[in-house]
Amino acid sequence: MRQRHVVDVRVDQAADARVQRRYVLLAALANQASAYTVAGHVAARQGNRHPSIAPYEIVDTADGQLALAVGNDKQFAALCAVLGCDELATDQQYATNTARVRHRDALRTEIGERLSTRPLATWVEQLSAAGVPAGPVNDIAAAFSLAERLGLNPTVELQREDGTTVRLPRNPIGLSATPATYRSAPPPLDDGCVRIRRAVGEVNEVRDVLRRCVSNSRRFDDVELLHTDT
Repeated sequence: MRQRHVVDVRVDQAADARVQRRYVLLAALANQASAYTVAGHVAARQGNRHPSIAPYEIVDTADGQLALAVGNDKQFAALCAVLGCDELATDQQYATNTARVRHRDALRTEIGERLSTRPLATWVEQLSAAGVPAGPVNDIAAAFSLAERLGLNPTVELQREDGTTVRLPRNPIGLSATPATYRSAPPPLDDGCVRIRRAVGEVNEVRDVLRRCVSNSRRFDDVELLHTDT
């Protein structure tokens, strides 16, 4: 279910809003950044793994990749039930999140062996029904298709000067008073080169005309000087 939050902001005087890109990059690190500023912990590269929750990463199935986001012990028990390995939920190596993070490599092996036995779509259906956060890793085409199935309209269609149309990603920001507008479509392949060559040709033509004018002007000056001398 989607909710729309409307905020009425009234400002009595002008405000100067500034966004420093480096601040944005550091703030986007979220828990990794606060782990450093609070505890001095410098995180290492972990790929798609969550640094402090397990299993929370990308895992392989029989025919595709699955994004798992098991955030608590209840969800982990549900995962184990779906995979047919209930004993892992009470195993001291995996019973708590702290233990799972400590033994995440062994846990990944245990889970991976079971997930590799069935197709991705089967696991997504079963895990979702059990309340386990999981979903397929989509390519770009599948991501747009998913957005459309969810009732979104992720693209806009623009018309080019030659009458053809092209689809572009929609602006994700919705503003009631000043919605995004789409004023021009990207030109067809090589159209820009054609325009540049045409413009260069026009420049060369103008340059030739100017050269002729300058040459004629010099000849006129020479005639005038000869006439003056005589």
